[in-house]
Amino acid sequence: MLIPIAVVVVATNVYVAAESALCPVPSHKVHFNYHFGSEDDPFHWYELDKDTHCCDGSKQSPINIKTRNTKCAKKLGPIQYERKHRRQLEGILKRNGHGASLAFFKRDRLVTKDMPFTDGEYVLDSMHFHSPSEHIVNGKHHAGELHLVHYKKRYGSVGAAVGKEDGLAVIGVFLKVTRASEDNAFNRFVDGVAKLKGDEPEKVSLNPRELLLRDDDYYTYKGSLTTPPCSESVRWVVMEDPILTTVDRLRVLKDVPVSDGEPLYVDTNVRPAQPLNGRTVYRTC
Repeated sequence: MLIPIAVVVVATNVYVAAESALCPVPSHKVHFNYHFGSEDDPFHWYELDKDTHCCDGSKQSPINIKTRNTKCAKKLGPIQYERKHRRQLEGILKRNGHGASLAFFKRDRLVTKDMPFTDGEYVLDSMHFHSPSEHIVNGKHHAGELHLVHYKKRYGSVGAAVGKEDGLAVIGVFLKVTRASEDNAFNRFVDGVAKLKGDEPEKVSLNPRELLLRDDDYYTYKGSLTTPPCSESVRWVVMEDPILTTVDRLRVLKDVPVSDGEPLYVDTNVRPAQPLNGRTVYRTC
């Protein structure tokens, strides 16, 4: 999951012992990448900066979801939003150096009625994609994964919520390649990505509810952001049913230029699965 951060620093060996795994969003931009073997690949994120030591925490994401080890939680309900916004939502789509992200306008943001194992309301802030999927199920990746990023309403913004134990909730939706792409919201997102040129933003409107095909079938666990600062402030909800799309539409996402000018598919934008370290992964049942 990508969090926008601002001015570049050079990777240095400034690892700080993880007294807290709730690192704030750095006030400067921390350069990181997915080119394995480099000084700023995922295995070195924890030592890039004083505000990225959380990447060495014990409740990191993504994970390998082993379905036979998940625990049935009968009281978990569907993921639902307040009824007042039923139309399509507008936002600004931009390249972010590791793909593209759609930030919804504040006036239109959806608010959840219920998020598992949390209290209070969560506001849908933005969405972005990873290819292939970051979460894996029984050792296998899906073709891609959308992340719908929410912050707890009482904290007012993603930046303020990152350092809070219950600050964030992210819904992950897998992508699966088939012969047709029938999800209108996903298609609108892809069409917007296809129109991006350089740093120029693109206005996009879509209905995020269409992305949750069956809102009562999901896995959930306590984890972290999947990019620096890797704060362990995320309640993850990983939907079981994937969005069906085509090879051509997936290629649009994979062809997006990243920070070094190469297309995304060269290095991907996927952090390797992290140790579960005794955490429980729940499923609806």
